[in-house]
Amino acid sequence: MAREAFRLAIICDDFDKLSVGQVMPFFSDAQNDFQTLSGTHRVVIVSSVTKDFVKAGKTDPRMNYCMSQTESKRKVALGELWVPDISELTSGDIQEFIDHRIRHLHWDGVEWGFNSEKAPHERVQDVIEHELWDSYDTTPMRRNGSLLELNAWLSGRDEVSMRQIITCLDTVLNSGVIIPKAELTPSLLESALKMNAEEEIEEIGKELHRRVKKAGVSQEQLRKEEMWLEDAREKIERGEEDLWEALCTLVLDKIGLGAWKPEERGFGLRRITLNFSDKSGIFHFINLVNDLQEDTALLPKVVSRTPDEVFKKISPRHLQLELEKIQVEMKN
Repeated sequence: MAREAFRLAIICDDFDKLSVGQVMPFFSDAQNDFQTLSGTHRVVIVSSVTKDFVKAGKTDPRMNYCMSQTESKRKVALGELWVPDISELTSGDIQEFIDHRIRHLHWDGVEWGFNSEKAPHERVQDVIEHELWDSYDTTPMRRNGSLLELNAWLSGRDEVSMRQIITCLDTVLNSGVIIPKAELTPSLLESALKMNAEEEIEEIGKELHRRVKKAGVSQEQLRKEEMWLEDAREKIERGEEDLWEALCTLVLDKIGLGAWKPEERGFGLRRITLNFSDKSGIFHFINLVNDLQEDTALLPKVVSRTPDEVFKKISPRHLQLELEKIQVEMKN
């Protein structure tokens, strides 16, 4: 009875923040250990991974011990629990998700904040109609077209995860409402998101300028990096290798592994960052993106804090222009 009453579980968290190239060898190399744990000792192994990892794993024979090798409908019985993308949800699902999120907001004496340790409010109106609620009324978003605007905003930036809804919601609710409890309309939503995007890019740019100038990065190095970014942009436009995505993956792996470990596939990341030296402007940028994820006190006005969010908000051209501006400042 005791054997059935208790089951140990190993939770491999944050693997969805690592690249497929880093996670796949971990699972394939650990096959004997995992099979012993799950088979002999009946330990449950739970891990969060990306959908790209699942697609790759289904075609890799090294993974057949823990993953089905055939495409199938999403069933928990197969050992896979999928979190849907925004495109897979109805407007009713998204409205319900937003309402559910707001029901978990609690007043702490200073501000409204998400608190998972407290029971949610019974109704979303208990928050919206509260005398201390000084932000928008989000309950009519499905009816007034705001959800269509939100979907268009996210789709246009290739941001399709559920987390993006929360990020946008936090941005809009904290944008400084003139009339508390005013209905959140499509135009108000778009205005708040646009203003925030511009402010975030400006804040990140200022911090990057400060770091690069403080480290004394040479103008010659910055010019080399401009050319690398121009090459990266052209390759993306031609549908060739995505150097920008490679940089983002590099930061994701740094956060997960604790060290800069690029996949050597001809991207030249070590070379262009001078082996991750503070004498490189691009290194200061990726290190700043890393710090945004790990240090919540850094640039508090910046809501987009994950590498994926920052790299979608700032393009190779954006960074190229920032490096040009820094050079101009150095000359003056």
